[in-house]
Amino acid sequence: MIADRYELDREIGRGGATSVWVAHDTVLGRTVALKRLGHAPGSSEIDAARAEREAHLAARVHHPNIVAVYDIADDDEHTWLVMEYVDGPTLADLCDGMPLEADRAARLLAQVADALAAAHDAGMIHRDVKPSNVFVADGDVAKLGDFGIARREIDEALTRTGLITGSPAFLSPEIARGRTATTASDVWAFGITAFHAATGSPPFDVADDDPITAVQKILDSATPILPADHPLAPVVAATMQQEPDERASMREVAGLLHDIVHPGAPRRSALADLLIDHVSRDDFADDQPPRLAPASVAPVRSTDAAELTAPPDSTVRRDPHATRVTPLPSPEQPSRGSHAAPPPMWRDRRFALAAAAAVAVLASAVTGVAITSGGDDGSSTVASADGGEGSGGESTSLAERLEKFANTYVTTAAGDPRKGFELLTTEYQQASGGLSGYESFWSKVEDVRVERVSPDPEAMRVTYIYSYLYEGSRRTETVTLQLTKDGSSYLIDGAESI
Repeated sequence: MIADRYELDREIGRGGATSVWVAHDTVLGRTVALKRLGHAPGSSEIDAARAEREAHLAARVHHPNIVAVYDIADDDEHTWLVMEYVDGPTLADLCDGMPLEADRAARLLAQVADALAAAHDAGMIHRDVKPSNVFVADGDVAKLGDFGIARREIDEALTRTGLITGSPAFLSPEIARGRTATTASDVWAFGITAFHAATGSPPFDVADDDPITAVQKILDSATPILPADHPLAPVVAATMQQEPDERASMREVAGLLHDIVHPGAPRRSALADLLIDHVSRDDFADDQPPRLAPASVAPVRSTDAAELTAPPDSTVRRDPHATRVTPLPSPEQPSRGSHAAPPPMWRDRRFALAAAAAVAVLASAVTGVAITSGGDDGSSTVASADGGEGSGGESTSLAERLEKFANTYVTTAAGDPRKGFELLTTEYQQASGGLSGYESFWSKVEDVRVERVSPDPEAMRVTYIYSYLYEGSRRTETVTLQLTKDGSSYLIDGAESI
């Protein structure tokens, strides 16, 4: 019995000075995983600070594709990390020296990319992304775990000893040169993970206990690529650039993978995402495309992002906690230079995104004029499909129902997460990481206040702004729910955050 609460069942993993056990939580009556922490490198005492770091860092991000950390427990001899138990193999186990089927690999990697992007958004660097740290649960739900050497971007506690952290075969070139790890280092490791899934083995064949050889191979070898016709070739090309600033961000990688998983599917067109995440002056240094003038949106009366209705070509990312993702178009195969500058496709893609953003701005402006511009008496009119003015009676009634559903859902999810979970479609429940992932977020939400609801009856969407207390801190978020009809009521089939 650990900490008078956790009954150890069996050991399921061991590495270095740590071991992982399946255990039973006698208080909550659930199965958990306990990781027994050993000694830190160069230390003769159990690294309790390392355990606390992992727990605190993992607790910063609530995401269905990140292994949840529940508690830190101590006994007379060891410090234990209490985590969510994922009953399934790792990505490394699934590969087992053989390439993973491309579609399945893309689906799993898309989930990991979402998780890692969420961690980066929270200011975290994982520093040990690899297939053996990707756990696959029932329904092919991927979960990124082992934040044991993760750190905040401003935290140098783990590097002041001069030790290199991370698995040698997955070290990025900058770390191999002795530089500090950044989020771009995680992107490189993710690229190697994608390469491993596509081929069955990492590109640099080195032993975990031979970092010197690993460093030499990473610095001396050509940048790995996949055959041009492999679905994951664009992902490897976007992530495995020698220079950190030439790599895509994890948000971009997540979007790219979602496009690969759903080829030809409509994309969301969140204007802020396109302009902020993809368009910069540096991208257009050579091309100098037309500037997107703010004046082009002047006719729109309200510029509140929550009021902008997404055009029909938008798509909803299936994330229960609505972590934002920005999709990218599928690129062509890049050039094969081992140390080449970013392939032209990236700049071409961003120019295309800028053009799409311009179209979205103009479309929003036209829509805004059509909907909000009134007659001489200041009244508002709504144009009907045949060019006349519609009464909007039926649409208004549906709008009221959608607004009521949004209010009910938020209060239900916060008050009784299990009942809130029942308001999700079966597909979305699976994409949400199951009930445990859903509850891990909503069970900590308190004092919910729905401040504004904007229904979109035609698209069967409803956007709401709400605030809540989360571990003592008040947060405000804007969320859009994609709904589907379920008899006389509705179910949530997807969600996104603006």
